[in-house]
Amino acid sequence: MVKKTVLGVNKAHFAFYMAQDFFERGVEATKELRSPVLKFKEETPWSICFPICTLAFSLELALKGFLKDEQIKLLKNKRLGHKFIDIYKLINTEVQTAIENHFETCNAHNYYFFNVVYKPSSNELKRPIETTTREKIINALERNNEPFVDFRYFYDLNPQKEYSFDFSTIIKLIHSCLAVKANELGIELK
Repeated sequence: MVKKTVLGVNKAHFAFYMAQDFFERGVEATKELRSPVLKFKEETPWSICFPICTLAFSLELALKGFLKDEQIKLLKNKRLGHKFIDIYKLINTEVQTAIENHFETCNAHNYYFFNVVYKPSSNELKRPIETTTREKIINALERNNEPFVDFRYFYDLNPQKEYSFDFSTIIKLIHSCLAVKANELGIELK
């Protein structure tokens, strides 16, 4: 039997509010960074880990909020539970379209944060190419497929691997997921 409540709160509402709380804390922590690009070159490169991990967890919760329990269990059994692109592909096409439409038309979080691609062995930073809304979302999910896993162990980086986090796209995507889910649940989004 699938549990319908968590600590006496409807499971869907609990997951929504949890994703929203992590989102708000991640955005605030991101705003405190002058520039993640500079953090790589300064004495405090670890300061980017908290906002990235917090936002990554928020996005994972927000995306999984659109899945059925069986789909989440399938991801977990295949050890794909943290891979954003695999989670997104399981979301109903109509819901994906609603998320993408909100992403495209909403002005919330429309300001530019930072998009960073980093390879430890080269110290080279690159910026991703901007494309259509759907491609931008898919590309960001593919590039940032497991940032929670990557950045929570940032002190143990693989020098040959390229690490990426598209702050602007991910923040706006989380907001879009939360807005669509809030509408579905009848919750007024802050």
